[in-house]
Amino acid sequence: MHRRIRSGKSIIDCGGIANVSTHPKHRMRGMATKLMQMALDICWEKGWPISSLITGYGSDGYRVYRKIGYANTTFIHEYVGTCENVDNALKTLRRYDGSGISEMGEEDLHAVMKIHDEYGIKISGYCQRSEKYWRKKIMEKTYYQSFFYEGEGIKVFRIPKHEELSEALKYFEIMKEAIYMNYIVNQKKLFEAMRGELEERIIKGCGELNYEISIRSPYGCTKLEISSGKINVVEGKAKNHIQVTSDGIVKLIYRVEGFEEMLNEGKDMIRIEIDGEALKIFEAIFPRRMFQISPIDEW
Repeated sequence: MHRRIRSGKSIIDCGGIANVSTHPKHRMRGMATKLMQMALDICWEKGWPISSLITGYGSDGYRVYRKIGYANTTFIHEYVGTCENVDNALKTLRRYDGSGISEMGEEDLHAVMKIHDEYGIKISGYCQRSEKYWRKKIMEKTYYQSFFYEGEGIKVFRIPKHEELSEALKYFEIMKEAIYMNYIVNQKKLFEAMRGELEERIIKGCGELNYEISIRSPYGCTKLEISSGKINVVEGKAKNHIQVTSDGIVKLIYRVEGFEEMLNEGKDMIRIEIDGEALKIFEAIFPRRMFQISPIDEW
């Protein structure tokens, strides 16, 4: 499935993998592996630089995806609660006027779409949704896409983990569900898709400088030629260079971990050859940011 996923202000074309299965009589023959390899070939042909999927950690599917080269990006965390929990959370935030919670209607659609797009710029992982998509997934929703009806007047809400809402989220139960995985089909093209966001961050954090940095992962080696705040993306290695694992590169791309955080932990860093100026650039272009894939946008 074609998805357009946000990474800050950048929109990345993504090949979403869904509903992979093999008949029990035909398992252990490598069919799922071959099918997944075909799917990655399709992503390459269509020019989608990254492929994503959501699966159970340690499942049969997980082992297949990991063997092919899909990287662990992050677990999906959600908080679950009833209308009463939502009321109490809103009161805690002092943003509640007591008018209650109601279903989104046709008259609310465009206002909600605008809020979603504006809010999504601050979050990595949000999918860009067309009006047609909203109508299909939200207005014509099914029970597993939004909330469960547990009797008349009782609803269970699912909301993302958010550090700024820690006080309000105490009213909800946390759920740690599936794992979000990614395979970078074309690393150079992926960085090209992110160029505008990266240029903005470099200017904001480092000014208009001239420099070259590069990043290597199992998916390739990409060099960023920076000139007066503009970036030219090419293949190759620069003097200032880092090498990261497959897990490391996707965590940086989605900002699940910032560069500074990953550098301190060291587990996804293989090699580091950078001076002080390059360190500032890497920290500027890879800050940590909130990540969320909505259940509605799962493949």
